[in-house]
Amino acid sequence: MMKHAITKGIAGMGILLIPGVLHACTVCMGGPPSKQSEGVSAAIVGLLVVTYFIIGGLVTFSISFWCRSKAIACLPENLIYQDPDDRTHS
Repeated sequence: MMKHAITKGIAGMGILLIPGVLHACTVCMGGPPSKQSEGVSAAIVGLLVVTYFIIGGLVTFSISFWCRSKAIACLPENLIYQDPDDRTHS
């Protein structure tokens, strides 16, 4: 198994060392001033904005739960929940 992984690693390194493989052809990708490359750039920016918005929301949600759990843990046990209909503690 390890021999197979080493072979894949060597093949991957070999592909990266061939400079012609790393450059995309301009017919396929379009030149920098083309409408296609502008559209791809705008799509990438849009996807990054959506991704960062979702991650930011998850982080904010997690922090709010963490702060709430810390606030509840500091309360005395009899103040955490009091049932208004419960008359046994009065």
